Amino acid sequence: VLSGATAAVVNLFERTISAVNYVFTVGGRYCFRINANDSVETIAADVTGKDLGSGKSATDCIDFDSHTYVGMGSSEKIWKFSSAAVWSQTGDNVYADKFARVWMATYAALARAYTESSTPKVSWMSQGVDIMDDAQDGFHYPIGESTHGFGALVAFDRTLYAIKTDGVYAIDD
Repeated sequence: VLSGATAAVVNLFERTISAVNYVFTVGGRYCFRINANDSVETIAADVTGKDLGSGKSATDCIDFDSHTYVGMGSSEKIWKFSSAAVWSQTGDNVYADKFARVWMATYAALARAYTESSTPKVSWMSQGVDIMDDAQDGFHYPIGESTHGFGALVAFDRTLYAIKTDGVYAIDD
């Protein structure tokens, strides 16, 4: 996607800004906008991309509840790209290595994997809940051994699978 980029793209997302559809890439410290003519936009304003910070590196992103959330690992707080094309970073201690959308019996939920105090955890919250507010964050499940990181979160048939280097862990509703 990005020829000459210094970091691998970890994910893509779509956003409509001023009635124009764009694709954004997330990887390393940058989020870049790709225009309809396949040119990559330089970061001149929030609507054209985001420099997430020197020495920082995005680990995943996901669209949920009309916003895009960018995980930065377990030592840098989550970024949000709002439906109004505004970037903000949570003030709470909310981190994410990986994200997944889980379809429950009557609602969709957003799951995130992160490490807190050397304990790998997965949490999820339903639509309408502000994931940038740690007080609203729902359940926190410890997952596996602390020495093994998260490879992915995958949702299938109302079950969330946390894939780690020490195994696959299933969490259902």
